Amino acid sequence: MEWLDDPDGSQQALKGTQWDAFRATCRSSYGFDPVKDGPLTAAKHLGYRGGAWQNIWERFADNPRRYKNVPALLDKARPHGDLFGGSDPHPDSWPSWNQEQEEELRAALISLGGRNHLEQTRAEVKELAAAHLRREESVWAELGQAPLARAVGYLGELAELATASANGDDLDTQVSWYASEGHKVDDLALRAIAAAASTADRKAVCKALQGLYDPWVEETARRFQAVAATGYKADVGLEISAGTCVVYVDALRYDLASRLAKRLALFEVAVSSRLAAFPTVTPTGQPAVAPVTAHFVAGTDFDAADEKGRSVKGQVFRSVLAEDGVQYLDWKAGEVGDVNTIGWTQTNAIDALGHDHNHALADMLDQQLDLVSERVHSLLGSGWRKVVVVTDHGFVMPASPAIKVDLPLALTEGDSARKPRVARLKAGASRPDFPIVPWTWDDSVEMVSAPGATAFEAGTLYEHGGLSPQECVIPVIEVSAAAGVAQSARIDVVRWTGQRVRIDYEPVEAEVVAEVRLAPGNPLTSVGGPKPPSEPGEIKVLVDEEEAAEGTSAYVVLLSESGSVVAQLKTTVGGVG
Repeated sequence: MEWLDDPDGSQQALKGTQWDAFRATCRSSYGFDPVKDGPLTAAKHLGYRGGAWQNIWERFADNPRRYKNVPALLDKARPHGDLFGGSDPHPDSWPSWNQEQEEELRAALISLGGRNHLEQTRAEVKELAAAHLRREESVWAELGQAPLARAVGYLGELAELATASANGDDLDTQVSWYASEGHKVDDLALRAIAAAASTADRKAVCKALQGLYDPWVEETARRFQAVAATGYKADVGLEISAGTCVVYVDALRYDLASRLAKRLALFEVAVSSRLAAFPTVTPTGQPAVAPVTAHFVAGTDFDAADEKGRSVKGQVFRSVLAEDGVQYLDWKAGEVGDVNTIGWTQTNAIDALGHDHNHALADMLDQQLDLVSERVHSLLGSGWRKVVVVTDHGFVMPASPAIKVDLPLALTEGDSARKPRVARLKAGASRPDFPIVPWTWDDSVEMVSAPGATAFEAGTLYEHGGLSPQECVIPVIEVSAAAGVAQSARIDVVRWTGQRVRIDYEPVEAEVVAEVRLAPGNPLTSVGGPKPPSEPGEIKVLVDEEEAAEGTSAYVVLLSESGSVVAQLKTTVGGVG
C-alpha cells in the first residue's frame, strides 16, 4: 500500500536488493510487476480484490486516511465497461461509483419533498435507507465522501419512529410520551441535517424531512394543543438543598438533554420532565426554574416581575438570586464559588445560535453540549455534591419555514408582546380560534399560541414561545458524583433499520466496540462487527443477511479492549430490541 500511495518515494526508499525483493514478491504473490505494469494496473487489481488482493484491500479499508493518493488512483483504474456496476463484483471499490450513488440519492431525497402521501414517503425513505446501508459502512464513508448515505440512515430510523404520536386524551400522557419516545424523532431530524454539510446535500435532506418530519411535528403539536389548551399548569419553582449548583441551559430541548445525560453517565444521573412556564419564552420561563422563594407576578409583555414591579431579568434576576442566598457563578470565567451553599450558572449559547443560524444549529450542538458537560464535570470535581441542569423552554425547527397564520395586531398588546409563535391578547378583545392558555404569572392574562407548528410571521424556522411538546416538555437533569467513575458500560437502546442495528450505550466515554452474535459468549458466532463508535455513545453494526436474516434471534454485545463481554442484550435481527 505504501508503494501504491507513493510509487516514486517508495522506490527511492527501497534500494538495490530491497527493491528487487519487493518486485519479486509482487510478481509471485500479487501477479504484477511494479516496473512493467505500473500503479494503474495495481490499482485495478486492488479494486477487483481478487485472491491475495483482498488482504491488501482490507489493509487499505482499515486506515484509508493513511493512503491519501490511492482514491484518485482507483478512479483512474476503474474499468469503463463497469461504469455503472455491470459485472464488477466490487463496484464500491471506485470512488466515482460512490459519488454516482450520492448523486442518485440526492435526487431521490429531493423528490420526496413533493410527496403528499405520508405513508408512501415513509416507505420510500425506508427503501432508500436499506439500499445505501452498506455505503454507510464503506471506505468512502470513512473518508467523509458518503454524507447522504449517513443522513438517509437517520432518516430511515426517523421513518420507523414517526409513525405515531401520543394518543392519550390527557396532558400527562402526552408529556410522558414525548419524554420517553417522541423526543427521539426530533433528535434524528437534527442528526440527519448535521450529516449533510454541503448546501446541496442539506437541501436534499431538508426536502425529505419536509415530507417526513414536518407532518409529524404538525400532528404532535395539534394533539398536544388539543389537551393542553384546557388544562395547562406549568411547574414553577425548584427545590434544592445546600451543596447543589443549578446549571441553566437556555433552549435545552428534551432530545438535547438526552444527549447531555449520556455525556454525564459516569456520574449518577436522573432525567425527569416538567411543563415549562407559558408562554415558552425566557422572560417567563427562566424565573420559573430559579431556586428561590420569591413570589413573582405579571410584568409587561412576557416578563415576570418581582414585588417591586421590576422585570426579573439581567441584574434584577441576579439580585433576586442573591437575596435568597444563591451565588451567581460566571459561566465564561468558570467560577466555582462556595460549594456548601447553592449556586447558579447559565449559558444562552444554544438559543442564540438557533435564532442566528437556524438549521446550522445542528452542526454546533455537540460542541455546545460538550461545553455544558465540561462545566458540570468541573463543578462536581470542585466539590459540589450535586448539579441540577434546567432550562426554560425547548424549540420547534421544521425542515421548511413555518406556514404563516394571521393574527390581527389589534387583538394583541402590540409588537413588543408578540412573537412568531405566541402573542399576548388584549384584555376584552375577541378571542381568535387558536389555542389560548393563561399566562403562568397571571391567569387573568391570556396568551395565544400559533396553531400546530405554524407562526404569526412568515419565513421562521427555529422558534419557541408556543404550545407544543418540543417547546413545553422540558427536562431536569440531576447529577451527583455518588456513582464515581467505575461505572461499566451498559446498553441503553437497540434500534433496527433493516439489517443494521444502532446501539446507544452509556457512558459515552466507555472504550468499547460492538458485535452482533448468535451466542453472546462465543465470538465464532459473530454475524456483524466488531464496530467502534460512529459517534459518542452510539455504534452501528450491519448484520450479514446470509448469516442472520431478518427474524433471527441474536445478541448485541459490547466488548472491552481485551475482548471480554461487558454488556449484552437479546434482540431480533430487523426487529425491536
